[in-house]
Amino acid sequence: MSRFTGVMHYVKNSSQIARVGFMGEVGKSTGVMRVEFARGGIYEYSPLERVVYDGFWKADRKGVFFHASIKNGIGVEFKKIS
Repeated sequence: MSRFTGVMHYVKNSSQIARVGFMGEVGKSTGVMRVEFARGGIYEYSPLERVVYDGFWKADRKGVFFHASIKNGIGVEFKKIS
């Protein structure tokens, strides 16, 4: 089981993504983003820049941003949690 201790936030107006959270160490610019998908499955993406996570929240189309900048992001790895 993962040791993710970040807070998960509900995502409004997304048919793909139900909740997301970010956990990083103080003073570091990268961390782990946890994503719970609307159709099931929880994944963690890392290392992820905090500015990318912030960009996710600013995006009008969160699913499009997620696929372009996080899921297919250069150097970002993922693992299925459940």
